[in-house]
Amino acid sequence: MPAALPAAAGEPARWPAVLARQRGWRRRGAAILLGALAAAALPPVHAIPLLWVAFPGLLLLMGGAQNWRQALWIGWWFGFGFFVAGLYWLAWPLSLDIVRFGWMIPFAVFGISGVLAIFPAAAAALTHATRMRGIARVLLFAVAWIAGEWLRGHLFTGFPWNLVATAWAALEPMMQSASLVGAYGLGLVTVFLAAAPALLCEPGLERRNRFAGFGAALALLAGLWLWGAERIAGADARPVEGVRLRLVQGNIEQSLKWDASRREQTFAHYVALTRQPGLDRITHVVWPETAIDYRFVSDYPAARIAGERLQRLVAAIPPNGALILGAIRDERQQWFNSVHVIGPDGTVRATY
Repeated sequence: MPAALPAAAGEPARWPAVLARQRGWRRRGAAILLGALAAAALPPVHAIPLLWVAFPGLLLLMGGAQNWRQALWIGWWFGFGFFVAGLYWLAWPLSLDIVRFGWMIPFAVFGISGVLAIFPAAAAALTHATRMRGIARVLLFAVAWIAGEWLRGHLFTGFPWNLVATAWAALEPMMQSASLVGAYGLGLVTVFLAAAPALLCEPGLERRNRFAGFGAALALLAGLWLWGAERIAGADARPVEGVRLRLVQGNIEQSLKWDASRREQTFAHYVALTRQPGLDRITHVVWPETAIDYRFVSDYPAARIAGERLQRLVAAIPPNGALILGAIRDERQQWFNSVHVIGPDGTVRATY
């Protein structure tokens, strides 16, 4: 390969063009690698700086696409790497009985990732098809990416895993913005900030526009960080007086959790654990996610637990406190994984 020529005035360095010129398996491999790097920024790795490698790299690859179809496939391979690296854990439950379920692992990890990659693919295709340039292109890509996150979080029962905003879970100041705009709003800002360095490498863009857009992204990042830090500094972190928790873990095996013949036994097990000595000194009892498989109706606060189980459940609730438990919510035959707060009179006082 000949040596790169010096960059002309107003033009970015020539080395990013190497990425844009990739074709065939090199382009696919680069897209998969960049997607995997983006996933490494999410929990539990939290290698957040890799976002500033992955998203600019994706936009540079897209810059080498000759039409929206090529951009779509670049986005798909990026998404494939992103989801495979982020959803590898889907293989773990299937490996518990490898003889019976091992054959499903490739379909669970690679098949689901391939379907979910359609959303990044659509974002890449839309961004390329509009032919926007500069900061408008970066902003459009961020909007399209987050629109894809929202859609996959709601379509076909929803699968809102690997949201970009969760990258900030390790940095409390940046997390605070979610209190204003939610996970999707923070994700939009995150993708925009992470993709902004691509402006420095965009061919034909005037130098002042290139650095103005990148500078605006840096200012936004600094502003969000300072606002979040100030919000944390002003928060009241004092513990609430008089609260004594009892955390109950029934240790029910997963294979038995949804066994209808074990339903009453599981319920009685949690009640017995809760009523162990010292309950008179407890204010709040907490049971785990889907601790019991009885369904709760959604129209609280009027909702009450029906039947003979009510008295047994009330007996496990502190007189002046509450039971916080995980159970399925039945909302017109639509089931939702929920948390319920139940008062000592058996009333469902709140549901999330």
